Amino acid sequence: MTYLTVAVVLLTALGIFNLLLSYGLLRRLRAQAPAPSTPPPGFDSLAERLGAFRTTAADGSELTSADLEEGTFAVFMSPGCEPCTELLPRFTAAVDTAGLTARQVLAVVAQGPDPEPYMAALAPYATVVAGDGAADVVEAFGVRGFPVLCRVGADGTLTSLRHDPAALDRSLRTPAGVRA
Repeated sequence: MTYLTVAVVLLTALGIFNLLLSYGLLRRLRAQAPAPSTPPPGFDSLAERLGAFRTTAADGSELTSADLEEGTFAVFMSPGCEPCTELLPRFTAAVDTAGLTARQVLAVVAQGPDPEPYMAALAPYATVVAGDGAADVVEAFGVRGFPVLCRVGADGTLTSLRHDPAALDRSLRTPAGVRA
């Protein structure tokens, strides 16, 4: 009976030691993991052409797909989306640096837990669409993930833009009709 008790205690101690080593190894691997080099989930999840939509902007004005001028920039964000949270200050800074008006920028805030901070941050720089009306715009642009940043061409073609600050600044400064 004594041998059996010693064997159970020894195997239990060995199991706990193995568990601690595995936990330490996983923590070290996570800490050394390189940042993902793939773009955010919504990157390039966009239709080729703009579809028709009619909605109400956050300021109460009516907005249709026909109201979007050539060269309009559109950004699609979703509250609670980590890449969206990271893109928001870079996007507003890039729009401010480029000197674009709110009429030249469309910001769509998809439904989420708390859209107010996004709407407040984007309102000075863009025509903001949020709430129920955002779903129609998301569908018209063919957005399948967030964040998405694109430019509307003269014929309704949509061009996806990169999310890095240098490419974003370059894209926003490029005149309408010229591909960045």
